[in-house]
Amino acid sequence: MEVAEGVRPSAALAIRGKSLRALTRPTVIVAAVTTSTQAAKTRSSVFTVPEQFVQLAKQQRWQEAFACADKYVKQQFTKPGGYEMRSLAALKLGHYQQAYNDASRALWLGSKHATANVLRNSAVNLLKSQTPRPGKIADKKLAYRNGLQG
Repeated sequence: MEVAEGVRPSAALAIRGKSLRALTRPTVIVAAVTTSTQAAKTRSSVFTVPEQFVQLAKQQRWQEAFACADKYVKQQFTKPGGYEMRSLAALKLGHYQQAYNDASRALWLGSKHATANVLRNSAVNLLKSQTPRPGKIADKKLAYRNGLQG
C-alpha cells in the first residue's frame, strides 16, 4: 500500500479497508457504565416534562401544571401530547375556551387517545352552560323582579 504525502504510516494502517462513510462518521465515545443504584438516583431526581405534569396534576397544582404543559407545547408543537396536557390543566382552571382549543388541536394533530375527545366534549358542555341564551331567564327571582318593575 502506498502512503500519500503527509499521512503518517500509523494513520494509513488505521484507514486501510474502511469505507469513506466509516471514516467520516463522527466518533462516538461510550460513557462509563454506571451501577443501577446510581442510575436510579439520577433518574428519580430528573423528570421529563410529561412526568412533571403528572406529578403536578396528582398534587392538584393546576397553575404549575398548565405552565409545564405550555412549556412542552412550545418544545414540541407538532405533537398532540402537550396539547392534551394543557387542555386538561385549562379545564381544571376554568379556562374552558382554551381547553376546547387545545383538545381540538390535539385531535387535529392526530391524537389517538380518547381523552382528547373527552376533554373537548367536557369543554363544549361547560362552555354551553356558561353561555347565556337570549330570550330565556334562568333565575326565577330575576324574572319575578323584572315583572314587578315592568
